[in-house]
Amino acid sequence: MKRLLMLILGIAIIAFGIVSFFIPEILYYVCGIVIMIYGLGQILTYSKRKKTGTASIWTLIGAFVAFGAGVLIIFSDISGLFAARFVFLILFIWLAVQGVFDIIGAVIYRQAMTTEDLGVQAPGSMADLIFGALMVAIGVFGILSPGFSFIAVGLVVLINIITMGGRLVVGAFTS
Repeated sequence: MKRLLMLILGIAIIAFGIVSFFIPEILYYVCGIVIMIYGLGQILTYSKRKKTGTASIWTLIGAFVAFGAGVLIIFSDISGLFAARFVFLILFIWLAVQGVFDIIGAVIYRQAMTTEDLGVQAPGSMADLIFGALMVAIGVFGILSPGFSFIAVGLVVLINIITMGGRLVVGAFTS
């Protein structure tokens, strides 16, 4: 059941990301929905991932942060330019925090999957580490630079959304 839920959530996230690319006016709501769904998916699959050593308390905290950020974005009732800045500030904060948790998770996963005898390291941990570092850099830059291009942010967020969906779809087949 959880695999099916992960698959459905992953496909929904990818679809939301693609639709947002073609209809940018709905990006705020789609971002909120996707971030909330991603957090929920991570929360629901935490116990299974914990048993396999691919999740830690940091990934669970990151999931709750994602869920909360999604709720804030969806239900923020602020209008105009301030709303846009508020939503993007939440997105930047979420990107930075989620990036930190991705880095911590990648390091923990890499340590868990490294065998002392063979020195084999987890194949996906380096990609997660690099992606997490990019998320932190973009998040911090966006928080500190109010003039950060909304188009660039939108593209980064859309790529992140589609990647999150892809992670859930892959997780549905590998967990």
